[in-house]
Amino acid sequence: MSLPPVLEYCRARHALRALEERTRVERSEQRDAKRALGELVIASMRQYGIECAQLPGPAGEAPTYVRLATPALRAKPISSEEEARSLLSDVEANVKDVPAEHLADEIVRLVQARMRQGGSEAAAAPPPSSARVSHVRHRPRNTPVCEAPPPEVRRLVDDYQRACDDCTASRSQLQPHRAAVRSHERDLLQTLHDPVAVRMRGPDGSERTARVVRRPLRRRAAPRLGARAFLKIVRGAVEETLEARLVGRFEEELSSLVGRRVAEALQGGGVEPGGERITLVVAKGGA
Repeated sequence: MSLPPVLEYCRARHALRALEERTRVERSEQRDAKRALGELVIASMRQYGIECAQLPGPAGEAPTYVRLATPALRAKPISSEEEARSLLSDVEANVKDVPAEHLADEIVRLVQARMRQGGSEAAAAPPPSSARVSHVRHRPRNTPVCEAPPPEVRRLVDDYQRACDDCTASRSQLQPHRAAVRSHERDLLQTLHDPVAVRMRGPDGSERTARVVRRPLRRRAAPRLGARAFLKIVRGAVEETLEARLVGRFEEELSSLVGRRVAEALQGGGVEPGGERITLVVAKGGA
């Protein structure tokens, strides 16, 4: 006989929370070990001047390559009309020899590069390198490969890989329980309309009363514009202001149009609905 949906949800949630609590210290130690070993791999490879090291793979499989990878700069979101206009500063001087049919593409590339550098004037500081273990069939291109790394590097990489595997195993252990909670939550959202009181037993054996309720999620949409949306505005504005190029007013018209459209887009900021979730509200003081 199947349990009511509310009890199925509570049972799955209790099992997840119990497992998270039992493994909390272990998972924290695993994350700390992974982070510390990753830093040691970086330091060791830098000490020996190694950008990419080749390590022997399992029998019959491709070698393992560990390399220092620098994350790519991400484009900075637009948060104001003035910021949008600044990215178009002196844009006309940089594209004066570009044919009209390629103008939009060239300006979008230029603006995107400026966004990734944090603006048209000051470049953002490069992010720190991070260790990344990659299993590939062919040697990485355009990267010097050390085919016989020192034993210290090999030992640290092995330790780092084991730490990564431990973290992955811990996440995998929690994954079925998290999936069960989400599944029962979806089922409960179809049937639960009014709060339901349930009795809960804590790890210490104490009992408490909780209410199972539907709770609307409201996400705060920050008043800023992502790179993709902003570049779409720029492309459209370039196509609409091409004629102004003939009378020397292209940059002025482009900046004005982009500024207006960015201001309109940013007006949509604020709190927006984000669906519903099932929540347990525990009453203070137990019964």
